[in-house]
Amino acid sequence: MQIRLVKGVTGGFVAPTPEFQILVDYNPTTKQFKIERAVKSGSDYKTTETSAKEHLALVEQTVAELQSLNQLPIEQPVGAQDIYRFDMSLSVQGDGFYWQNTPNQGCDIQESPLPSDDQRQHFKRLCDLIIALGQKAQ
Repeated sequence: MQIRLVKGVTGGFVAPTPEFQILVDYNPTTKQFKIERAVKSGSDYKTTETSAKEHLALVEQTVAELQSLNQLPIEQPVGAQDIYRFDMSLSVQGDGFYWQNTPNQGCDIQESPLPSDDQRQHFKRLCDLIIALGQKAQ
């Protein structure tokens, strides 16, 4: 399974400048994983990573929780607007599962059905789990 979270994805007249990105690669068969975190530092990004076995339980918990993403709406059309209003893009794929939200990254904002407050909070909680994983890669 591959998980990618990017904070700082909405733009306007100027292209977006991501604050950080977290990538998680996890193989449920072998129980191997890698957590990578890239944080903006000046005009560059500082990247750290970990595969420490002590984080396996948190990785597995996060992967299990992410299965609930299929209950959450995505932008319609894709890239229409940041419907969750957290300036984050989340992509999860693997083993027949795929979910990705794609906030608007430019000036052409289109109307899209908005999630309920409960759905927004659920999305935020899932993002917070991934951010917690990313903090392990320091």
